[in-house]
Amino acid sequence: WTVLHFLETMDFGDGAEDVANLFERWEDFISMTARDITRIPDISVGQRRKLDRYITLFNHGLWPKVSTDEFFSRFGGRPLAREGEAWTPEEDKRLHELARLYDADFGDPWIYLSWELQRREDDVRDRYMELVVKPRERATRHELAITKASRPLHMHRKFRMIPPDLYIVPSEENFPLAPQKFKLPAAFQRYRKDEIF
Repeated sequence: WTVLHFLETMDFGDGAEDVANLFERWEDFISMTARDITRIPDISVGQRRKLDRYITLFNHGLWPKVSTDEFFSRFGGRPLAREGEAWTPEEDKRLHELARLYDADFGDPWIYLSWELQRREDDVRDRYMELVVKPRERATRHELAITKASRPLHMHRKFRMIPPDLYIVPSEENFPLAPQKFKLPAAFQRYRKDEIF
């Protein structure tokens, strides 16, 4: 880049050659701060703002626009060593160890596990779900209760939550129900309404 080429590309306007002649080196021009730009004589306020904006964008690699492929080659970073590869039994074992170490059931440890296993966070989290969470949930018995709300819940005068009309009931195949052990005390039997429960 040269100073004149930069000014012409950003459509600086009148006086681009005069401004370009003020700088002997490209580095002096492109490293200017907003205060340095105010010292340039005979340019308008609009040109000063535009020049400051384009220098900032250029220094951050955001101008001129580049193709998507070039953008990813500049800012994409290096791929992780095991990214996109199939999981091995050794890696599954290591995932279990790290999940215990970082306590995968509390918080969001996936960025640490990702770095340790040299895989993407989504890949590590999905593998943990398949190996640990889904089998654990399928082996657990669940209780299910469906109730019917008769009035909206008023939490705030500007916020109203209307009772849902759609109930999603998990299948007993994936979530086996625990045997019903609850027995309504005799004192409450007269209040029970079968059409609600």
